[in-house]
Amino acid sequence: MAMAKTPPSLDTAAFANAERSWGVRYLKPGTTTSPRLDLELALGWPHVRYLSSVEPPPPKDPAESWRTPLAEYGREIPRSIAAQRVRGNAAFMCDPSGRPSPGALEAIADDRPFDATSAGELIRSHLEKPFLSMGYQPEIPLVLEALVGTAPVLVAIVEAFEAASDERLRSHAPNLGAWAMVTGNLLLRVDAALGDLLLERLRGVVDRGFHFEPQQQSAVVWLDRAIAGHRARILPAILLPSTLATWSEAPLDVLLEGISRCAFDKWSFSVEPRLVMLAGEPAVDLYRAKWSFATDASVQREVVELLGILQSPGIPALMKDLAEKSKAKKQAQAWLDTHASSPSSPSSSSSSSSSSSSFVLVVLVVLVVLVVLVVL
Repeated sequence: MAMAKTPPSLDTAAFANAERSWGVRYLKPGTTTSPRLDLELALGWPHVRYLSSVEPPPPKDPAESWRTPLAEYGREIPRSIAAQRVRGNAAFMCDPSGRPSPGALEAIADDRPFDATSAGELIRSHLEKPFLSMGYQPEIPLVLEALVGTAPVLVAIVEAFEAASDERLRSHAPNLGAWAMVTGNLLLRVDAALGDLLLERLRGVVDRGFHFEPQQQSAVVWLDRAIAGHRARILPAILLPSTLATWSEAPLDVLLEGISRCAFDKWSFSVEPRLVMLAGEPAVDLYRAKWSFATDASVQREVVELLGILQSPGIPALMKDLAEKSKAKKQAQAWLDTHASSPSSPSSSSSSSSSSSSFVLVVLVVLVVLVVLVVL
């Protein structure tokens, strides 16, 4: 008799202090199907990484395994190789012939676990480098966060930005710019008191970077957008859902105007349930109109997975569209089958409401009859 497979376990240090996090102020109870998901969504989910107990298959060529970008693992990276992949990706650079930079092969062979100190050292050293492509760099701080927690990662990033020269802040420094993008989500998950302090320090960096006019795609512009949201000094003409999902304090009319300027193509498409938390049904309508731009089947499955947790009146219609003509028909239909009989589904709610109304009407009729009989 075959033994049942043990399901993989997932864990992350990202939500270790969730109830005391800086982003709790944005919590909207009832947005999702559970209070815990409500909280994690307020804290930036799904821009979080998890450590999985699943063991990856051995690489065909260990000497080439440094090339595997962290992004290929999605939100779940095997714990057994997480530290190696972080070091390998941080060291990843090629010369024109495609050979790895010095230290890359040694880095991928280093499987020592990270702690707060070693994670901070890697971050500060990495961000001192004068030029690296943006590539998959945002994955590095997110996996480090899963390993050692949010505070040591964000503190090291703040220190690196404070140490950067004015010239680097105002110029196109891709590694700094890529890491700037994740600071907003990391800030949501750090302890509230520490978050206030770090936000003030980051604002100081932004003020310094804007003392003279920076380049449009400079590191300080990306940092300002990450921490200031809709109040950023230089906003792009075309907005992405991932940008709008960080506008936690934007008034509804500003969010709606931003949604009207949203761009979608197969390269920029992202599924942002937090945007629905902030903007409500107009964000669901946006995804219902634009989901077909996600031409990749895996991204369409993400639409079902990530938006399917929402308690929103427009979600069933979106799932019906996906069940009829998407590459995620199976997943969307499974969602519809599960929620058709759910007590919280719109149809069930309507039936319950109708039944309650009928019951009240019957009771009223009986009472009227009794009053008439008493009078007679």
